Amino acid sequence: ERDARLLREFFRETASTARHGPGLTATVFLDEIADLDTPCQDAVAEAIADGDGIGHAERLISASCQNLEEEIREQRFREDLFYRLNGVCLRVPPLRHRKEDIPALMEFFLRREAQALGRVPVALQPETLDVLLRYSWPGNVRELEEVIKRILLSGESVALAGLPSDTGLSSGAGKASPV
Repeated sequence: ERDARLLREFFRETASTARHGPGLTATVFLDEIADLDTPCQDAVAEAIADGDGIGHAERLISASCQNLEEEIREQRFREDLFYRLNGVCLRVPPLRHRKEDIPALMEFFLRREAQALGRVPVALQPETLDVLLRYSWPGNVRELEEVIKRILLSGESVALAGLPSDTGLSSGAGKASPV
């Protein structure tokens, strides 16, 4: 109940800012919406229905790794909230089902994180790419992003050693080299 009160207060503040901020547009992102407990789902549904808080956002985006239709069947997610949120639905398969995206994502994260750290971007060894392509990525793109950060901070061997043993790391990956 405390979380639901905090959520309602957040929505009121969002509404106040949206009304009083000339030229401002808001995007509200509700990550892992299926993980909200019933009182928090109630607060989100109320805010959308009342046009208060979330209703003043120009964009409302929600995400979930859960199958919300299944969550509704199991009575863990409000059906009315599902239909209020389900304007445009983009279903993105997990990273393990689209391994062809891994090299491009790695390149993006390597450049972005190197820039954020004030470092020179690195080129990963082919063995590292092989390991990353074999890995199942239960943490999805966020896990890949964190592995890339660890590579930049501590090197490929140390970062990859943190992955589960089913990745075939016994051969060991090489070291990253500056581009």
